[in-house]
Amino acid sequence: MKRIVSTLILLLALTAAAELRWETTTVDFGTIREDDGRATRFFRFRNVGDSAVDITRIRTSCGCTSSDYVRHGIQPGEADSIPIHYNPIGRPGSYNKFISLTATDSTYTLHIVGNVIPSEVTLADRFPHSIGALRTSACEALFGDVISGRSRSARISAYNISNDTIVLDFDRLPEMCSAIASPDTIPPGNTTSIVVTFRTTPSMEFGWQSHSIDLIQNGKPFPISVTATVKAAPGECPENAPVAEIVDEKIIFADYGSQKHPKASLTVRNSGGSPLVVKHFASEDTALAASTTLPTVIEPGKSAKIGFTLDPAKETDYIINKELIIYTNDPAKPNRTIRLVGNK
Repeated sequence: MKRIVSTLILLLALTAAAELRWETTTVDFGTIREDDGRATRFFRFRNVGDSAVDITRIRTSCGCTSSDYVRHGIQPGEADSIPIHYNPIGRPGSYNKFISLTATDSTYTLHIVGNVIPSEVTLADRFPHSIGALRTSACEALFGDVISGRSRSARISAYNISNDTIVLDFDRLPEMCSAIASPDTIPPGNTTSIVVTFRTTPSMEFGWQSHSIDLIQNGKPFPISVTATVKAAPGECPENAPVAEIVDEKIIFADYGSQKHPKASLTVRNSGGSPLVVKHFASEDTALAASTTLPTVIEPGKSAKIGFTLDPAKETDYIINKELIIYTNDPAKPNRTIRLVGNK
C-alpha cells in the first residue's frame, strides 16, 4: 500500500509540471533611430503547465540589452509579458542579441533583432570617411610594422548610406594581400566589416610597402591604399644589410614666412654593407614636400641629403613642431622619426 501511494504522489508531481509557452522567441525591434534613445519591446508568454512558475534571472549577451523583470508565482493559465530594453547609442546598423531567461521549469533563450539609424554625430565620429556609397571608419588599410615571414590584418568598419543594397567584392589584390567583407551584402542602413590581411615572405623587400586594391560596390571599383613596413625579427637581420643613420636631429625651417619657397634638408648615411634605399617620407604637415626624388639609393659608406620644401600658403601654423618619418630598407629600423620645426 505504501509503495502504491508513493507511486501516485510521484505521478501527480510529474503531471503538475510547469511550462511557459511564448508568443514568439524572437522580437523584431524594427528600425529605430539612435537619436530616440532606449527602445523597449515585450516578450509575451503564458504558463500552460499545472504548477506555478518563478522567473528568477535574466542574462543578456550585451550591455546594450537589459531587463529588470523578475517574478515569482506565475499561476497556471496566467499570461504576462517581459520588457526588454535596447540602447542604440553608438551602435548603428543591424543587430541580433540573445537573452537567457532562467525559470523554475527550464532555461529559455530569446532573441531580439533590429536596425539602428545612426545620428549625424555617430556617422561623423565612427564613419568619418566616404568610399562610394559607404561611410567608413578609415579610407586605407594601415598595417604598421610587419615582421618578415608573418602577417597582420587591418579592419575597416563601413555603413551603407545609400538607398540600395550593396554587394561587395575585391579586385587588383597583390599576391601578399587578401580581403573579405562580412557580410558582403549590405542593405541600406546596415553595417559591414572589411578585413584586409597583409602576408609577408622571408624574401620580401624590407621597408615601406605601398599597394592599391579595389573595393567593388555593385560592380564599380573604388581604390583603397594598403601600406605596411616590413622589418626583420630581432636578431635576424641579414648579413651585410643596409644601416640607416640620420645625421640631423631635426629639419629646421627658420623664418619661413619671409621666403617664397623655403628649403631644408636632412642627411642620411648608410653605415651598412649593401645599398640603402630611402623610400618614402610621411608627415602630418601637408605643406611639406620632398624636393629630392624618392626612392633614393645610398651606397655603403656614403651619405645623401634629402631635401624638403615648405609651402607657406598651405602652412597654417606660426610655429611648427611636428613629426617626420623617413622610411628606408634598413631591416632593423625601417622607419625613423625626427622633428620638423620652424617659425614664421
